[in-house]
Amino acid sequence: MSDQIKPLDNFFLLNYSIVKFDFSSDFAEYKAEDPEITRKFNVNNEIVDVSKKEDGFYATIIVNMNLSIQSDHQNLFLNSSIIGSFYSDQMEQEEFEHTFKTFGCSSLYELLKSTTHNFLSQAVPGDRIILPFIKFQE
Repeated sequence: MSDQIKPLDNFFLLNYSIVKFDFSSDFAEYKAEDPEITRKFNVNNEIVDVSKKEDGFYATIIVNMNLSIQSDHQNLFLNSSIIGSFYSDQMEQEEFEHTFKTFGCSSLYELLKSTTHNFLSQAVPGDRIILPFIKFQE
């Protein structure tokens, strides 16, 4: 028997936008198992704003993702960012801050990751480039 998952029905993503998507690659064909390839991946987040208004709490977050794949003769670089705004009218401030730092950042990262997977599948010939799951914590 599985546990029933309780939705966050009092926490909302109001809007989001990919604000940066810089990409360059000279891979003729990407081979995931190539031992000569060096991969670097970094994700971080910035809290732009947290505010309390008459109707609830609002937060704006940016999630940045950097990917580089390099070999002796080929390079791929991707630098991207997504910004999103979140809202709750039923949470206390401490609960809201914890929620947007974990679930807010994770949801923005997954949106950016999905867009990146779709783009890379068309832009880079060869094996699929797989990006990891990320667990954001305070």
